[in-house]
Amino acid sequence: MDPLHWVFIVTALTLTFVVFAVNPLQVGIDEALRSNAELQAQRIASTINLVASAPDGTTYTLELPDVKCKINITSQFVTMHSVPAVGIELQYTISVIKTSTQVIGGNFDCKQNTLHLRKSNGVLTITNS
Repeated sequence: MDPLHWVFIVTALTLTFVVFAVNPLQVGIDEALRSNAELQAQRIASTINLVASAPDGTTYTLELPDVKCKINITSQFVTMHSVPAVGIELQYTISVIKTSTQVIGGNFDCKQNTLHLRKSNGVLTITNS
């Protein structure tokens, strides 16, 4: 075989390996981000801050990660308990709800897959149904 054939064979094998190795790596990265309690708590708190500063009548539906988790939302804190597919329970509390708008939160389960935020009469109400 001449060297050009070897280059073609090595290139084809390398590309095949790269194509099949990237997908499992991406799945692992996506799972790590979805189950990261800190990132999800920050995302929820920032959404609350955005809707709280919006005009009355604003509604927003926030998609929750498809993991086992529980969320506690108060007027100042978002606490998220997350249990990844493999590993121990992760808990993260973030206190970046910075609004003068009254926030009516509660305890929510991620099994519902969504949080509904509605601002009406200066009050932000969060529900899970």
